[in-house]
Amino acid sequence: PFDPIRKRTEAAVHAAGQAGFHVSKGAPQVIMDLCKLDSDQRAKAEQLVNQFATQGYRTLGVAKSPGSNDVSADTTSGASGGAWMFMGILPLFDPPRVDSKETIARARDYGVQVKMVTGDNVAIGREISGQLGMGTNLQPATSLFPGDVTKGEIPLDAADRIAKADGFTQVFPEHKYAIVKLLQDDGHIVGMTGDGVNDAPALKTAGIGSAMAGIGSDIAADSADIILVKDDLGKLPGLMTLAAAVSGKIKQNIILSLSINFGAIALAALGILGPVSGALMHNVSSVLVVLNAALLLKGGKVIGERKATGIASGGRPLENPVKTL
Repeated sequence: PFDPIRKRTEAAVHAAGQAGFHVSKGAPQVIMDLCKLDSDQRAKAEQLVNQFATQGYRTLGVAKSPGSNDVSADTTSGASGGAWMFMGILPLFDPPRVDSKETIARARDYGVQVKMVTGDNVAIGREISGQLGMGTNLQPATSLFPGDVTKGEIPLDAADRIAKADGFTQVFPEHKYAIVKLLQDDGHIVGMTGDGVNDAPALKTAGIGSAMAGIGSDIAADSADIILVKDDLGKLPGLMTLAAAVSGKIKQNIILSLSINFGAIALAALGILGPVSGALMHNVSSVLVVLNAALLLKGGKVIGERKATGIASGGRPLENPVKTL
């Protein structure tokens, strides 16, 4: 199976009476490192990856190694000591969902900065990010975190570079966690979406973690705050609309109730209102609060403008006005 740590999958192939061999496929840069390509070979492979990326194709590297039939053995240096041979590049056409660009644009209307976090290489990440209107300033995780993240080896300027980047490529699970944590430490409110086991630490750490119920893993769902039953990220902007509406109603009700009650106290202190009239005004304020909340349940309009707070990667609390419902 696919190993999210090594970014590749491996299998042992064997037949009766024949020598077995191992095959592996995974992220091109991982397979290139596995096969120890020289500078010329690596340049040719990277050129091919970049060519496919400009056409919107993701790519996988493929390698083969002679050796035993035991796939459980550590084969980082080749099965049973045999050297891994680079077999080529496998292109895959995996376009974004048709509604992805619209979903991202709607999230940005709420002041949310949406950043791509992917295990793909820089070329395809930049191509997809550009197609979705997310920008092309993508930072390779290996450049952003040259040291061992698990040991706290994080550059001093990492938080600033993360905040300015449009996304991150060649990412490992520990990088996702570090990106979320550094943004939070820098004062951002961070949301994270993911569906794999390797997304769980970042989902758990994020202020708002969203996982997929259908295609996602159980571990990711257990780590998330929101589980999308229909595996449709297009629902998230709708949740932002609902959250903004609820927040607006709460603020309105607090202001309404305090205004009426303090007004009644002031009038009573001036001798204009008696005890009965004051109690009546208190009851009126309670009725108005209930009616105002009922408008939300019935899909009624929220009076005035509300201001949304960014809740996705990189979203500082913003003061962008949100259109009334």
